[in-house]
Amino acid sequence: MPNRSVLIASFVLFSAQLVFAEDNPIEEGFSGVIVSPETKNISIETQTIGDGNTIAYETKAHPGTIAAFKVGHEDIYTYSCATFEMPRQLLDADGGTIRLILQHELDPHDQLRIIDEHIAAEWIDDTFGKRGRYAGLYGWTRQSGGGDIAWVLGDQVAHNLAAPWGWIWVDDFARFGNGQLLGGNKVQICSHPHVTARIFLRD
Repeated sequence: MPNRSVLIASFVLFSAQLVFAEDNPIEEGFSGVIVSPETKNISIETQTIGDGNTIAYETKAHPGTIAAFKVGHEDIYTYSCATFEMPRQLLDADGGTIRLILQHELDPHDQLRIIDEHIAAEWIDDTFGKRGRYAGLYGWTRQSGGGDIAWVLGDQVAHNLAAPWGWIWVDDFARFGNGQLLGGNKVQICSHPHVTARIFLRD
C-alpha cells in the first residue's frame, strides 16, 4: 500500500510539471536563461528608438505598417530592450496593432511564434464631459488567440501592456533595468535573451 501512495504522488508531481511546462514553454528543454561563461551574469542592452512620435523604420509592403524594427539577436545572454514614444497612430480613435514575430534561437527545431497585440487607448474627447477625468491615458490590449490586459500610460504606476509566453514584454517601465517608470506615453519592448523579435507597429 505505501508503494501505491508513492506511485500516485509521483504521477501527481509529473502532471503538475507537465502543466507548468505548457504554461512556460521558454523553459522547455532549454534549462532557463544561459549565463555568459565569461561574465557569469546576464546583461541588459537598451536602445532608444526615434524621438517624439517618430520611429526610425524600414518601408514595408503592408500599407498599415508605420514602423518596423528588431529587438534581440545580439547574443544569447542579453535582455534586449527598445524604448520609444508610442506612435500617435496607435493611440488615436481607431487604435492599432503591435505584431510580434518571435524566433527562439536555441530551439532545436527553430521554433517561431507570431502574435498580434491589438491595442486601443481612451479617446480624448470632452463632448460629454466624461473623458480624461483621471491621470494618465487608459488603454486595453486584446491578444490574437485571446487574453486581455488593462493599462494606463503616464499615471505614475508601472503597467504591462503585453507579455506573450514570457518571450517578450511590452511595459511602461524599465522591467530589466532599475524598474524606473518611463513616463508619458513611452513604452519599452524587451525580448528574452534566447529570442529574436521582429516588431511591426500597424495602424
